[in-house]
Amino acid sequence: MENETCFHFLLAEDPGGSHSQAVVATAKELQEFISEHTASSKEGFVCLLCGKRFATFDSIRVHARDKHVNADIVYLCPVCQKYFKTRSSMSGHVYIIHPEMKGIDLDRFARKKW
Repeated sequence: MENETCFHFLLAEDPGGSHSQAVVATAKELQEFISEHTASSKEGFVCLLCGKRFATFDSIRVHARDKHVNADIVYLCPVCQKYFKTRSSMSGHVYIIHPEMKGIDLDRFARKKW
């Protein structure tokens, strides 16, 4: 059941209130999207929407999530108020700049692009 939960978040820290509530795709929705829009080959995986190729399933999963499924979402760092285009970028930022936040659910900080 955990994978079927959609996350709805509204952040009080949003400076100027320029972003509204965001819905992040569930793990099940992401898996369905990948099944429908990717193909495997001997070299790895191909995104059927943009033609990009990936060596691993994890790489195409991150690509599909950040570039196609959740493309209308940005992530707001609750510590320094920086915005990030992808969950992966926010994750890298947290790992380097705010190590005290490691392990936090980054989807809590998802916002719709304005």
